[in-house]
Amino acid sequence: TWGKSGMVLFDGAAGDSIRGMPATGGAIAAVSSYDRKMGELQHAWPSFLPDGKHFLFQAFRKGSSSNGNAVRLGTLGSLHSVFVDSLESRAEFLPPDRFVYVKDGALFARRFDPKSGRLIGNPIVIGENAGSTSNTQAFSTSSTGTIAYQSTGQGDMQVIGRYDRAGHRQGTLLEPMVYSGFALSPDGHRLAVSARSAQSQKNDLWIADLARGIRTKFTFDPGDEIWPVWSPDGETLLFASDRGGNYRIFLKPVSGLVDEKEMPGQKGSHVGPVQWTPDGQWITAMQIGDVGDWNAIVYAAKDFTSPIVVGATSNNEAQPEISPDGRFIAYTSTESGAPEVYVQTFPKATGRWQVSTAHGVAPLWAAGGTDLLYRRGSGDVISVPVTVSSSGSFEPGTPVTLFQGAPFNNQNGHWDISRDGKDIYLLEPAGSSSGQVTPIIVILDANAELTGKDKR
Repeated sequence: TWGKSGMVLFDGAAGDSIRGMPATGGAIAAVSSYDRKMGELQHAWPSFLPDGKHFLFQAFRKGSSSNGNAVRLGTLGSLHSVFVDSLESRAEFLPPDRFVYVKDGALFARRFDPKSGRLIGNPIVIGENAGSTSNTQAFSTSSTGTIAYQSTGQGDMQVIGRYDRAGHRQGTLLEPMVYSGFALSPDGHRLAVSARSAQSQKNDLWIADLARGIRTKFTFDPGDEIWPVWSPDGETLLFASDRGGNYRIFLKPVSGLVDEKEMPGQKGSHVGPVQWTPDGQWITAMQIGDVGDWNAIVYAAKDFTSPIVVGATSNNEAQPEISPDGRFIAYTSTESGAPEVYVQTFPKATGRWQVSTAHGVAPLWAAGGTDLLYRRGSGDVISVPVTVSSSGSFEPGTPVTLFQGAPFNNQNGHWDISRDGKDIYLLEPAGSSSGQVTPIIVILDANAELTGKDKR
């Protein structure tokens, strides 16, 4: 967000507070600080008020979404901020005195005193069926009183596209839905997907038979279920659920004849699975640390105790993937200031190599471990040929762009590859395959409409 004062505010990596820098260039500095008493782990989505001094931002807290994240009012020149409201939505200011946000699929506006940060009166619905992207609410306000928002429907949905390694589209899997992630079964015949319920706005897991085109609901708990991961034999699924507060890793047989169970020994904040290795020995995972950063960890599948921490720096380490031979582990780290893909020896970290250049995230090993694939935010699918010397040293080759897919927002489970490495599956907007344009609704004089509703 760009303020009238000439400052640009932004949120950094997971675990960061709001950052700011002059639009003309200069040092980057924190402009907010966490309220540890409220369990805050991350600040995001800053939005300037017209004075160029105050700004709204979203504060994410420990625990599940049911514990309530918050919107706060910050001030340039002070790390202190004022609590405004408990909300799962980000918020923006609509001049002269409205606070705009999304709740239960509707766009709301409420009177707001920007000096005190106090909300006044009751909220008013200004738009129905307000949509969202995979990680935020899709709306924007302007200083002229205009509001634009994405409506739910086709434009809010995604498909799973199948591509060969040259980028030729081979079709799509399943019908458009609001997916939060997916995983292809080891035999390639089934797909586990996490998709949002229109009623609860929470994610449930489904299993689809790709040959028959039939999907069956797999989880029924009212909590949020995300990040499905298949066992090597395809008979069991791991997933993350917030049903008990923090996200934890659960296990459930695909047959559905046995209830899911929470894996033992999980401590700390949110944690979710990433990979179950082909030999069945290891389960990799991601967990939010004490300061809101991501940590890459590995559990022994047999007893799920004494997790191995990968990278072990104060930066974000995420998306750990163990090589098919079990000798190396790839992961994403922000230690250079930007996300890059690294590989280190496993289970003991005796050697380490940077694999990506000019940013890289979400690594996946191809069949046989002969190349490592990763993504960029632009949507590029990158392949790096790898060899292992006779002495056991890892030798990455030059990264090669295979093709450009849909923009990639670095969410876990948003792409996958087939066991033989020939097919690549990407989560992408439904409009990219159907030709439909994402519907955007524009309210030109929102204040006039709100004033009219105030009088009713």
